[in-house]
Amino acid sequence: ANLDKGKGPVATLLVQNGTLKTGSCVVVGTVGGRVRALLSDSGERVKKAGPSTPVEILGLTEVPQAGDTFEVVATDKEMKSIVAERKEKERNSRLEAMTPTHVRNDLVGEKEDGVQHLNLIIKANTHGSAEALSQAIGQFKSKEIVIKIIHVGVGDISEADVMLASASNAIILGFTVKEDSNAEIAAQREHVVIKKFDIIYQILEDLEQTMLNLLQPEIKEVELGKAEVRQIFNIGKSGKIAGC
Repeated sequence: ANLDKGKGPVATLLVQNGTLKTGSCVVVGTVGGRVRALLSDSGERVKKAGPSTPVEILGLTEVPQAGDTFEVVATDKEMKSIVAERKEKERNSRLEAMTPTHVRNDLVGEKEDGVQHLNLIIKANTHGSAEALSQAIGQFKSKEIVIKIIHVGVGDISEADVMLASASNAIILGFTVKEDSNAEIAAQREHVVIKKFDIIYQILEDLEQTMLNLLQPEIKEVELGKAEVRQIFNIGKSGKIAGC
């Protein structure tokens, strides 16, 4: 599954039972839509796809998760009902997994036993990019800062992502995606930081700098030399001279 600039959300499905047809209402995990077009593995438009047939579909409202099972439902109303129920379950499980933020401060993360938490939400154009970015971020190790990835998703940054970032005191990292107008307004209102990049190593560099900014500076005293005062000379009102 991926977000195509021209086609919108695109998913490649493998039919197991029955026949998938153009115009069918489908539910893929927490995403629904009406099949606008079916494309074969050679890129040609087809009207239907039978068992064991891989097919690319257009018409989904969002990019679904890779590996999700899809099903055809009878009506648009039934599709919306199933999607709404599944999204509510997903939202509740996400909120339960989050550490509640009781006190918000100027820093990104909250302090706990002297350790700071840097919460992140990752949005990317494809699942492969999102996984690669999550793994790269997972390699950052620090005794003073714990990086916690609250949510990983595919597609443009939405208002729901901003509200989740606000609730968990997180930064949103976008990889080759943009935010919609509602997300932009919500981010300004909730004071949520959105950072967008086109190259993964730029994200890692920025993240490293963010971590350095969160760390308390280490104060170290360096002795440059010693002097012993042997004689003090008075030079009137202007002061004294020390002979060392």
